[in-house]
Amino acid sequence: MALIYSLGKWGYLNWQGKRSNHMLISFFVLMLAFDFGTSFHTFLTKTNYEGTMVDRLGVFGNSLWISLSTFVIPIGFFLGYQRFAVLRFKEYKWEIVVLVMSMIALFNPMNPYPKSVLIFLCYAGQIFLSVNYIKGNFTQGEALKGVFDGLMVITVLQTVLVIMYPVLGIEAALTFFKGEDMIDYALKREGYTSAVGIFGHPGTLALFSLITAIFFLSSYLNGFKKSLSLYCFLANVFIILLTFSRTTYVTSAIIIGIVLVSFYSKKSFFSVKNLVLAAFGFAALIGVLFLTPLSELFLASDFENQIEVRFSSWFMGYDIWSRAKLLGVGINAHVYYMGHFIRVTQDLAVVEFITTNPIHNIHLIVLAETGIIGMMLWLVFFGSKVSSHTKTLKTSNIAVNIFSLATVGIMISIFVYGFFGWAPLKREMITLTFLIGQVHVFKAFHSRSSHHYQVKPLRFTQQLVN
Repeated sequence: MALIYSLGKWGYLNWQGKRSNHMLISFFVLMLAFDFGTSFHTFLTKTNYEGTMVDRLGVFGNSLWISLSTFVIPIGFFLGYQRFAVLRFKEYKWEIVVLVMSMIALFNPMNPYPKSVLIFLCYAGQIFLSVNYIKGNFTQGEALKGVFDGLMVITVLQTVLVIMYPVLGIEAALTFFKGEDMIDYALKREGYTSAVGIFGHPGTLALFSLITAIFFLSSYLNGFKKSLSLYCFLANVFIILLTFSRTTYVTSAIIIGIVLVSFYSKKSFFSVKNLVLAAFGFAALIGVLFLTPLSELFLASDFENQIEVRFSSWFMGYDIWSRAKLLGVGINAHVYYMGHFIRVTQDLAVVEFITTNPIHNIHLIVLAETGIIGMMLWLVFFGSKVSSHTKTLKTSNIAVNIFSLATVGIMISIFVYGFFGWAPLKREMITLTFLIGQVHVFKAFHSRSSHHYQVKPLRFTQQLVN
């Protein structure tokens, strides 16, 4: 379907004599959302260890994976986009930091399965090459149009699926993409039927929709296709509501407020006025959650059980870190470590579940897998990215403004959501976040026309809107 849409619109635009460069970027977005791809090598098969099935190394899984989104490169070459970006390594400090930490993990004596880091490097390398290929061949305006179109198609599809299930109760929409196992995920919360969309899990759908909603809200605020941006934003809010994801409800309320404050703030985002508004807003949010019918969702159902599971999972993360405080146990290795090296003697909730699934806290995952050094770098990374993008919210280039505002919202949403789940580290989330956060920052100049990526004057805005 994604391929048919991309080829169909590409042909239609060319037939009308319009530029269709951005459709290749839309294809990339569609492929990453569906997470289409194939495994070409698996390091670990299911192992029965004292009654526990250990079938995962870490949050990135067990297999070397080739994503179909990477095919943007050969397809682009075939269509004539054959420029490679000239990389200036001094401009890619964080990518170098990730590479160094990966090498440390590979030779870390505490790493129970050193080859697990290769799974992360395999996928990270594909993301890096694909996004920088896009940056080397397309303008910021084309990138904006491509991301917008791709996320719009995903939004329409998700909205249709959500209306079919759970609104109309048509189970075919529930099982079409991921199979009948998804029925359990949709019904796992007592008293509620959750939407799962193409992702198969309400939490994953909710977070992806939140990231998408932030992008469309940024587009709306900056005046880019305002009506369509507003409709897409509201559609994603509708999808989030029907996932019944409590973590995403809270995160969405906080992040939408942050995006609005960031856009309308005339001075520093961290001004006294903004901090006071944030405090009142958070207090109002707590009041709504506890004093309205939403309190049933948050305090009834399986709330107490989920809290117990979360605390048990966090305890496991702390236990791993206490054994390898400086460098952790290696990237993508903490689940394997739990299953093979930790003897659970405490009375933990759902022991088999928490010892065979990633820790439900991405910050604790970073701490457990990379130690205190990795955690310090992790916090500096978030702070530096938010700080740098808040400086480019009001330039003369509408594409830069939209992507910068979206990046601020997405980074903070991932940070907040990450305290209660590991969905931000799923492939779909990482790729989309990296794309939105990097595609407008043209630090990689191709050799033929580096001036091509300088910030455009205001007249560029009208060209985009049209």
